[in-house]
Amino acid sequence: YPLAEKPAPSERMEFYQLGDIQTKSVSGNVHEAVFTLTGQQVAIKVLAKSTLDAADTEEVVLSKIDTMLKLDHPHFAKLLDWFEANDKYYLVFQLCTGKTLFDKIRDHGQLAEADASKYMQGIFQAVAQLHQHGIMHHKLNPRKLVFLDSTDEAPPYAN
Repeated sequence: YPLAEKPAPSERMEFYQLGDIQTKSVSGNVHEAVFTLTGQQVAIKVLAKSTLDAADTEEVVLSKIDTMLKLDHPHFAKLLDWFEANDKYYLVFQLCTGKTLFDKIRDHGQLAEADASKYMQGIFQAVAQLHQHGIMHHKLNPRKLVFLDSTDEAPPYAN
């Protein structure tokens, strides 16, 4: 949506059909979902305000969201939309359906040097873009790198 056309937050959830939980965390869950107007599959991270750090004031959270909207890199899942309702923030991301890098290594063993090099080059470029925006990713590890899909050509995304 262009911002001027977005419905009120209380109405926005009506445009998304939540599906299964993809991942769980202390601050919230990530659900597979469908944007019902187009049928596009997305991922929605539901963050309970009560579980956020005391330092995460509304101003800080909105600033983080603003920065995520500006990030545009082939190794980031794109933030497509966001809204808040009641006691939660809803962050709508591009859906990544592939395995984590951890799972890929566990299932197939050691990566070929060319593949490892390709993955790391993309991740380092993504981290460089984060640093340009004053962001430090504090939990970058193979469990946080999710592949866009299950094809061999799919890039890993920083989660």
